[in-house]
Amino acid sequence: MIRSLPLLALVIATGMAGPAAASQSPQQAAAQARAVLFFSPSCPHCHTVISEGLPPLVERFGESLVIVAINTQSLEGQRLFRNAGERYGIPPEQLGVPLLAVGDRVLVGSFDIPDQLPGIVEAGLASGGIPWPDIDGLVPALVASGVEVPEPPEEQVPPAAEPPVAGDERVAAQETPLPQGEAPEPVAQTAPEIADPETIVQQPGQVEVAAPESAPDLVTAPEIVEAETTLAAPAVDPRGAIMDLAGAESRTMRLSPWQKFGQDPAGNLIAVIVLVGMLISVVVVLRAFARRSSLPRWPGWVVAVIILAGLGVAAYLSFVEVTQSEAICGPVGDCNTVQQSPYARLFGLIPIGILGVYGYAALGLGWMLRGRGSPAASAVVAVGLWLVALVGTLFSIYLTVLEPFVIGATCMWCVTSALLMTLLLWAATPAAIEAWTDRPDRSTTT
Repeated sequence: MIRSLPLLALVIATGMAGPAAASQSPQQAAAQARAVLFFSPSCPHCHTVISEGLPPLVERFGESLVIVAINTQSLEGQRLFRNAGERYGIPPEQLGVPLLAVGDRVLVGSFDIPDQLPGIVEAGLASGGIPWPDIDGLVPALVASGVEVPEPPEEQVPPAAEPPVAGDERVAAQETPLPQGEAPEPVAQTAPEIADPETIVQQPGQVEVAAPESAPDLVTAPEIVEAETTLAAPAVDPRGAIMDLAGAESRTMRLSPWQKFGQDPAGNLIAVIVLVGMLISVVVVLRAFARRSSLPRWPGWVVAVIILAGLGVAAYLSFVEVTQSEAICGPVGDCNTVQQSPYARLFGLIPIGILGVYGYAALGLGWMLRGRGSPAASAVVAVGLWLVALVGTLFSIYLTVLEPFVIGATCMWCVTSALLMTLLLWAATPAAIEAWTDRPDRSTTT
């Protein structure tokens, strides 16, 4: 399993390669394909990719596939994520996780990553390997985290000694032979700049320079230590940002509801406001129904428009969930994270959008049949419409609670559907109250 992999050495599964590794050519065995997975701990879709989509590829390619996971919740992870968006030309409002960068390609979502990555890796290994994506700041972060080894510094060649220049007095003094028996005259030496003037001892006819006690006096020891420390320190602090799949998988299950709320603050705030309005609406409607309060009826064309709008929203969400397509999201919220979460299907089988289509279709059919037939039948239809709208609103409340506090993202399409269902509850309440109130009288007269 992926949990057995060592930290900071992602997908190094030598013993798991099996026949796949044995069937590789020597060129493919030496080559490596490197990729970067950006994930968020609050993203269930990321958890699916990490725990289900990538482990089979780890077993298949073994050491030939190297992936690092970068947590976008950390400051360094956010910076690298933004740099990746700039590198691949993705607008900030369209950046989403999970996002996997491999070479010049970028894959997004739990469908594209496991579906397209194997072919990209095979083609890359056949051509000699795939280097790390050209993302600004990625390589220094990998070096600082220990995933990559820093490149050795270039050797500095000492400058060649300058040839003697003709006319130089020192050269002339060295080259001119002295007459036999004569001693050379002392040559005055210029004190080097490193010497303290007080250490110069003057003697008649010559100048002596006291040699410094040690060469390191040229630069004080604290300055040397400080310079070495500055050079050796990593350019980034990747702790909490770069990890292996096992660490990434464990991170996806540790956030509290409030931490998940902070992943999409603008969208989740809207969801909470809508949630409060829905709860108040249910309380007021139930209280009015219990007290048989008289509420104004809504115009028929308004209700018809609401039903058609809700049916359109539910149909679009059904299309996204069934075809596994990416939803068109606005600048607020993260529709794809919600639609690709486990909560997008009831019991893991029925897409929520399909339930919405059935619900709005039932409301539309009941609204067309209202007032037709006997008074008793009309009363049954009116109360039935109200019950369908009430159940739909309560279910929408449940889904709206999941978005900010469990999934960590809000789908504006879902919020719109919840609002429309709540409006239909208000619209169906007056007729249901009248039908329920007049029911005993009608049963007596009949």
